[in-house]
Amino acid sequence: MATKFQIEHYSSFTSAKEALSWSDNDEIVLCTDEALHISKFHYASTQRGCVPSLYKTCIVQEKEPFKLVLLDDENIEKMKRNVSDAELNGWCVDRTLNPNLTSSIGIGKSFCGASWSPTGADQCERCILASLSTDHRVAVYSRFQSDNKWKKACDLSEIYLSQHPIQKEDFSTLKRTCYQAAAVVIDWSPEIYKEADTSRKYSVLAVGMKSGHIILWKIYLPFLSETECQIVATVLPHCSVPSAFSWCSSKGVFRMFAVGYLDGTVSVVQMDSDFACQVTSVQDEKDLMRVSCMCWVRCEKLQFDLLFINKESYIHAYAIDVIDGKTKVVCQTPYTLAENTLPGTGFCHRDGVIVMSSADGIIQRLTVDGTDEKNISISCLKSSYSISIDDIHHWSCQGIALSKHAMFLMAVYRSSSYYDHLEIKMRNPTKLCILPTYQHSVVDLAEVFNNWFTDETGLNESADLLHVYRAELSLEKIHISKVVEYLTQFDPVILGHLPLRTLRIIRFHLMCQCQSIPKLDSVEEEQEKEKEEMSKLNQINDLICGQYIQNCVTKAINGSKFTLQDRQTISAMVQFLEQRQLWDKLPSKHSPNSLTEHLLEVEPWKCAICEQDILECMSTMKCGALYFSESRGLHINFNIQLTSPLLQLDDTILTISCTLIKGKTVMYRPILFTSLLSVNYHLQEENYSCTCPNGHRFGLCLKTFKPCCDLQYRTCSLCRVFYVSLESLNKISWIQDMSKCTLCDGQII
Repeated sequence: MATKFQIEHYSSFTSAKEALSWSDNDEIVLCTDEALHISKFHYASTQRGCVPSLYKTCIVQEKEPFKLVLLDDENIEKMKRNVSDAELNGWCVDRTLNPNLTSSIGIGKSFCGASWSPTGADQCERCILASLSTDHRVAVYSRFQSDNKWKKACDLSEIYLSQHPIQKEDFSTLKRTCYQAAAVVIDWSPEIYKEADTSRKYSVLAVGMKSGHIILWKIYLPFLSETECQIVATVLPHCSVPSAFSWCSSKGVFRMFAVGYLDGTVSVVQMDSDFACQVTSVQDEKDLMRVSCMCWVRCEKLQFDLLFINKESYIHAYAIDVIDGKTKVVCQTPYTLAENTLPGTGFCHRDGVIVMSSADGIIQRLTVDGTDEKNISISCLKSSYSISIDDIHHWSCQGIALSKHAMFLMAVYRSSSYYDHLEIKMRNPTKLCILPTYQHSVVDLAEVFNNWFTDETGLNESADLLHVYRAELSLEKIHISKVVEYLTQFDPVILGHLPLRTLRIIRFHLMCQCQSIPKLDSVEEEQEKEKEEMSKLNQINDLICGQYIQNCVTKAINGSKFTLQDRQTISAMVQFLEQRQLWDKLPSKHSPNSLTEHLLEVEPWKCAICEQDILECMSTMKCGALYFSESRGLHINFNIQLTSPLLQLDDTILTISCTLIKGKTVMYRPILFTSLLSVNYHLQEENYSCTCPNGHRFGLCLKTFKPCCDLQYRTCSLCRVFYVSLESLNKISWIQDMSKCTLCDGQII
């Protein structure tokens, strides 16, 4: 059976190995010679089909290359007189020592690596990104506040050079200090740690230098500027150029990583909380076979970690364990000859799935068999994940990544190098292939989803699972039995006592059902069915808000002294519960009588346009709302005019009009929808807004339950519900999950 996959095209070439990385925040970065291409994986219920939709952005490389050596003509002549011919020739062809020689090929515009931080590294609890370019520049990129644009936060290479300047007394000193400042590999620790004395959060970024040194950067979180980072340790496991790096993500091991070198040696470094490092040599024999890539795999059955190493066409594994605080090699497997003929370009392990890509375009799945620590074997299988782009060109796979629950696999391919200067160059030489691995797995999806329904993983951490669930549910192949039972009985009192996460899953299931209501015998029956489903959805939304309010109020009462703003916010929350008649449907954590001392009389909010009193919550569409869905097909323009709500369909262009401000027209950029059905759904599902007597409507913030009257506000990236700015929420310490949507757990931007 042919393998079905989705292909994304890129016009820039990629030269890096391990050119692909998938974050815990479901963002994918692709390293190319001209930019870092970042794609966001979404799981909205309005999508269609089994292929995911990606929101794309990019980070462009610096225009000027980062030059470690800045010599004038006098210094160059002095250097030439004091070195031998062999040293001079070596200096001339060394890109690190003489970057001017290769400036014509754009060395400063090529990315050769990128690494994601753990989730929760910026102010909105997202990941930040570290990049490495071929001119040895290491930079950190972040998104500040709720902005979704990437900006360079600091240049770690510049900081290192300011603290360790290049010495130019003689050639050997110049070479030694340059190599110590030239980064060749980077990798971010998989966890966030806390300082014992201050409880301040931080993460560790490891940077391998060309001299063999490993520089450990302590990055304080949330990361704001270059003042939040400092060098805490420098380790020299081996005097060779590092070629591969991998952190151990096992929960039972505290800060351990492996380093592979060009000469074939491998070392494991273990750190304590004070950054005192202990180096253990895993393989000290120099077999001159470059370590191409590495990966850690936790063997739960045998209770130790396996370190997978690729050299040329061979795969090797070491069983590593920490005994009495010391790292020891328990056993090792013999070299396994894999299916590839060229070196590996990426290792990845997620949720029990181990895959490796190689430069000859082969993707292999690895399995580990063993009864005890003395009998461990590795087997490789390439048939199930083989991808064939075309039969004309030769394609090299430059990296591989798996989603968090291994439901999707991404691989980046580039066309082989051109040797004929007369040959026509390919317009899009880089392809990103997305393969739904669950379609080629023997795992029982029903069991996977039923187990996931009972665990504690947040919806924002399960994007791939939700995407698969939506696709399978639309085909009526699978469903969570407990969710169907709750929706069939649909007792608001029973639902109101369920955990908040369970209510969100039920809501997602119901939203998917609303998108695929089957054709009935008459239009009246279809409308009645749709009305029934939307009524259930609105009740679920109210119950989620009620549960969230109770959790926040409990935290507020158990906290510190109340401020005026705290009392105003609690009063607005209680007013929302009373308007929606939710007291009898929720667990009896609090009652209006128990909260009397914390309440204030809620003053009517003023309209920001006409300064009239805002009256009440409405079940109609909000003016100024940007409704969109991330999918393929129907292009939509929003044209807001002085008319009643109206839908006009003209081929592929849909115009939506609604009342805004008299005499003014606002034009929105084109937005991509799945189908007209998803437009209808959005118009009906949105029911949290407030209005004034003149008809001006504002979104109701589902964190403070006050109108979003300020110019600065945020929206959920999935369901488009409005929220006040992060600065406003920071003043209320007991508000939970300030950057996650109350309804769907999506990212607020």
